[in-house]
Amino acid sequence: MNLPPFDGTYSQWVKYRNTFTSLIHRNASLPRMLKVHYLISSLAGSTARTIENIDIAELYYESA
Repeated sequence: MNLPPFDGTYSQWVKYRNTFTSLIHRNASLPRMLKVHYLISSLAGSTARTIENIDIAELYYESA
């Protein structure tokens, strides 16, 4: 699945959020760890740096 990269640009937030929510977040067939992978791999720039120190353990998906 290819998500549009999100670098924190405000004007792109709604498009990114809606795409991520519909393809990943609401997809009950995806395990949490895969959701985390998709989230992290779709972020760029300062947005990626914001969560780079979060442990990607399954328990932390909701906080990201």
